[in-house]
Amino acid sequence: MLKSFNIIYMETSKWMDELSESDLGFIRSMILHSGSLKALAGEYGVSYPTVRSRLDKIIEKIQVAESTSFDEFSQKIFAMAIEGRITRDAAKRIIELHHMQPGGNYGQH
Repeated sequence: MLKSFNIIYMETSKWMDELSESDLGFIRSMILHSGSLKALAGEYGVSYPTVRSRLDKIIEKIQVAESTSFDEFSQKIFAMAIEGRITRDAAKRIIELHHMQPGGNYGQH
């Protein structure tokens, strides 16, 4: 049983590295509230849709981090878009331009 736990741990380390301390704190709180988003909303003093939106962004970050169809640069840019630091259109354009550069892994997205 311990062997399979180690496999799970190794698989999670990549996506966990992509999450902020705030994201990890949110996940911790969610676990401590047994996954109740309603209780989490009460703790944070925000609405349920706000908590749901935050969870959706974290889920999206994990999906991008685990994706094998994106190179590391593209994953970082998509993460910035998910966090709202840049628009999704800007992220797509940056990745397009990156892939057009020599060594930009054109075709890997």
